[in-house]
Amino acid sequence: MKPKLLVVGVTIIFLLLTSVVIFYDSKMSNSVVINKELRTQTQFDLWGYYNKEKLNRPTHAKSRSVMLLHAYIPFWNAGSEVCAHTVNRLLVQKGHEVWVGAPGYPYRVYEGVHLFDSNDRMLLHSLMRYTHVLGTHSYRDKCVNLANRYGVAFIDWFHGGTYTKNARMKPLPQDNKRMWAVFNSTSLKDAHDHVIEDVTHILRPPVDWHEYEVQPKRHQRKYVTLSNLNENKGGDILIEIAKAAPEIDFLGVRGSYWKQIEDPTVPNITYIDNTPKIKEVYAQTKILIMPSIAETWGRTAVEAMSSGIPVIAAPTPGLKECCEDAALFVERSNIDEWVRLIRRLANDQAFYDEYMNRGRARAKQLEPTHDLEMFLEWYEKKVIPSADHSSGNPLTFFEKYLDPL
Repeated sequence: MKPKLLVVGVTIIFLLLTSVVIFYDSKMSNSVVINKELRTQTQFDLWGYYNKEKLNRPTHAKSRSVMLLHAYIPFWNAGSEVCAHTVNRLLVQKGHEVWVGAPGYPYRVYEGVHLFDSNDRMLLHSLMRYTHVLGTHSYRDKCVNLANRYGVAFIDWFHGGTYTKNARMKPLPQDNKRMWAVFNSTSLKDAHDHVIEDVTHILRPPVDWHEYEVQPKRHQRKYVTLSNLNENKGGDILIEIAKAAPEIDFLGVRGSYWKQIEDPTVPNITYIDNTPKIKEVYAQTKILIMPSIAETWGRTAVEAMSSGIPVIAAPTPGLKECCEDAALFVERSNIDEWVRLIRRLANDQAFYDEYMNRGRARAKQLEPTHDLEMFLEWYEKKVIPSADHSSGNPLTFFEKYLDPL
């Protein structure tokens, strides 16, 4: 009986281990599909490779940071990810080592940032041994636990709760000196006053107006544009406005997330796919509309204003803080008023020029050099020194494999 029991036991263990390997192999094979067009747009073939052995050793850089996200640019070009990459590029330029893990992402270096597939559990845990700061706006609870196991500092990036769901009312542990929070606007910070002041920093989404300014000779100013067509951003509102103003040409840019709301039967709406070359969109844009239900800042507005594109927006706290008097504000449901202002901007050159100039002035006022310098000082003087690897309790070999993100 005993040999039979031993055989049965060994067989069960073998099947369990095989199941685990197959499960994780199938997860890790779900790579981002980089087609020919995307390769060209992102210049993917020019991206560098990195030596995976370096992640098993302490870094020679000022620090090592890891971000775990649901997606990242240039394959996913939403505001939170663009903001994350801007910060990551800053850290790289200032001598820090930066890694970003997202499901199915390639093992390449993009603009100095090391990318990896976050489903690769062994790579992630090898990285964590010598990481100083872990951050996310996607997987808050998971990353808090991971930071605690390795004794690293943790940054919770608050960009709002409409998609990533990380801006919850549950506070960060006040007795943990390694937990930090970054908000993208004062209004969002004020809405989450449960987060204690000492661990917070406000970093407005950095937009360098030089990078988004379209030269006048390339600016066609043809369309009234909405970027991202999901329910929150106003894909349905675009359709209503276009039907009410059939003489106006509209452009709908498909977004990176949520169901996109489109109506191909409306003849004066042109729909295009999301693109990392957003300046090509702005080069065709006469007016930008942002009829959002919730918007904690308004990066797209700042990008458009950099080229003097007038903005009409819903009066969310974030958009009002972002645009101030440089935008025209309309209640989301007031279709008649959206149409009236669009027509006035289209036909009244003096009115158009006024908001073109206001927009440019506001974009220049938001030039991010000072904001980024303040963030870097906070990051280097407070966040990095709070890491304490001696307080960690790293995962065992089997825990790493049985640790789904």
